Amino acid sequence: MAYDQVLAHRRHPTLDTPERAPTSRAVALEPKPMLRGVVVRGGSQVSGARITVGQRHAEFVPLEAGFPLRMFIAERDVAMSDAEGRFALPIDDAHVEVSVLARSGDYATGEAMVTLVTGHGADGVVVELTGGGAVEGMLLPPPGVNPRTLVVAASRGDGFPVWTRPDAGGRYRLERLTPGPWRIEGRDREPAREVLSTANRPEEMQFRWNVDVREGVTAHCDVDMRDQGAVALHGRFLIDGAPARGWRVALELREPVFGRAELPTATLDDAGRFVLTAPAGRYDVQLTGTLGAGAARADVTALREVELRGPRLEWESNLTTGALRGSVEPSLRCLRARDRGTLRSLAAPRVHWPRGRGCRSPGSAFRGCMADLRTWRDRS
Repeated sequence: MAYDQVLAHRRHPTLDTPERAPTSRAVALEPKPMLRGVVVRGGSQVSGARITVGQRHAEFVPLEAGFPLRMFIAERDVAMSDAEGRFALPIDDAHVEVSVLARSGDYATGEAMVTLVTGHGADGVVVELTGGGAVEGMLLPPPGVNPRTLVVAASRGDGFPVWTRPDAGGRYRLERLTPGPWRIEGRDREPAREVLSTANRPEEMQFRWNVDVREGVTAHCDVDMRDQGAVALHGRFLIDGAPARGWRVALELREPVFGRAELPTATLDDAGRFVLTAPAGRYDVQLTGTLGAGAARADVTALREVELRGPRLEWESNLTTGALRGSVEPSLRCLRARDRGTLRSLAAPRVHWPRGRGCRSPGSAFRGCMADLRTWRDRS
């Protein structure tokens, strides 16, 4: 039997041959939810505007090149307004409220909040384009850096960051900005339209707007990058108050930084000290080593957040460990490597999980169930 016949047989096991197929079959078609509307500017229709839809998420905020996003942009569903400014595109009505964005090179991005009807979508959507406002100011570069090699990037959280390069004196100007709050930053490269990560902690979900744009008005915003040069992190890591001699330390980025290059690593000396030099910014300090001895020996990774500012930062952290004893419920009898992630999420920070030779029966000690759990991560 051919491959396509096998698939057909699996979908319709009663239709083995054409002779046994019914002469007709009723198929009910359901219309796909649609979004229909018009793009206008001052009462006139605008043709050639690019229409996209943004879906909001309350549980987390995506990060695009370091800028938080108020919405996800569904790039697969795009429409262009016709000669009369009208547009129509299919819409995923899984979200009740969406943002409809219209972009045209001659105007600022227009946005309209729309409430969808399940199974239908929305009709009569009007997206208004405006001339927008502008922002200008000075970019103050790190010591010894030519401002013309840097960029001033701006975002309103809609997934379409804008940027410009300052002149030799550090002066910059951004135009055709949609009225409302914006975040403006200095960068060493152009912002990429790529969702790199997501944030779900309150401090990461803050948009940190620093300028308010108004229609037809030029706002002023200076961008200070003078503290974004290299920072020397002088650190010390202790375990139960004793130096973590021989452990490895590395930095993990939490946000884009100036002059990003390959991040340094080091080995802790006999006093548990190390020195790492990296651009100013927010990082995770990742420390890796072993705990315990013999059957209780385990590989450990500890993570600590740090913000590098200024030419030098003194930092110290202590990891407190302990032993956990108890019995194993039947559901944990067959713990294997695939279960590590789940168990790690249940493990309290600062707990040293020993390893043993495997779990044989319900009621065994914890030590007997850690044979495959060789690594755990501590963020306390």
